[in-house]
Amino acid sequence: MKRNFLTIIQLAVICIAISTMSCRNANTQTNNANTQSGDSLEVAQVNQDPSVPQLELLHPKSFYMLGKSDLDVSSKQFDLSGFALYNDKKICIADKEWTTDIYYFDTTSTGEFLLSYCAKGIDTTTSKCDIEAVDTYNGRLVISAEIENKIFIQNDKGDFELMPADFTKIESDLSKWGASNAGIEGFAVDRENNTIYFAKERDPRRLFSYDIIKNEFHTDFDDIVKSDDGNISDMKFVGGYLYILDRANCLVVRLDVKTKEKTQYSFRRYSNNGKEHIYTAKFGMAEALLITDDAIFIGMDNNNAPVSKYGEEIGLKAGSTLPSIFVFKRPEGF
Repeated sequence: MKRNFLTIIQLAVICIAISTMSCRNANTQTNNANTQSGDSLEVAQVNQDPSVPQLELLHPKSFYMLGKSDLDVSSKQFDLSGFALYNDKKICIADKEWTTDIYYFDTTSTGEFLLSYCAKGIDTTTSKCDIEAVDTYNGRLVISAEIENKIFIQNDKGDFELMPADFTKIESDLSKWGASNAGIEGFAVDRENNTIYFAKERDPRRLFSYDIIKNEFHTDFDDIVKSDDGNISDMKFVGGYLYILDRANCLVVRLDVKTKEKTQYSFRRYSNNGKEHIYTAKFGMAEALLITDDAIFIGMDNNNAPVSKYGEEIGLKAGSTLPSIFVFKRPEGF
């Protein structure tokens, strides 16, 4: 009788334990579902070097897809290729033949970024259209054309004219640069020191400086990037540092131009999950970089490819072929 009584007690304890575990599992699943559908969107971690810190979104949903505006740009293929600040406003460019113009852009509370006209671009009858980077110098817009490996600057009338920077001074044969889409993909202006830093994106990567006043190139930065893999897709010069957007490795790299010391942060979780990118395009498409006091803007060129399943998971609109902008917190001291 005692033995039967003990058996009943043991069975009761087991039943209670099983019930408790079931409740905990149900709560965990509910919490996970709420996390996925709520503002605190959890994004899958991607395997990479654990020593590289991750960029965090400025707020849980600080990513934006191109929206409709009076310009009706959203009805065409608008592949972001460069960001800058001009007249204290954010500007962008695209690398498609139908437009070489420069546009202001603003992000909205509805999860869109909208464009407005800023300035007319280069004359398409005299230059091929592959506009890849934009910056300013002495209040004037500067843009690069990758196929021709030429740099243009606004004159007093607001028209663009060719700068004297001749890249054959550092590479005698430029035929493999623009023709294979491996030319000047990004540049950054150090206005205080009248210097432009130019980046050849790949095959091989190169990084060199150009003295605007003396019209001289210096290749002492080449060794920093020649041995690295990946692609340089855009750059900005802020506060004595050169910020480099490494598209392939999903990194924003800060380079001290005096000591050549590098610091880097990763945005990989917002580019790919190790199996697929946020768009169905074959490669990662981080093309445009902007650094402000509190934020890092990264623009995605999707080559008109639709949002992937992974892109949907992080919050991009299913099936959309519109480009996007991700806004990250600028880490303290970075």
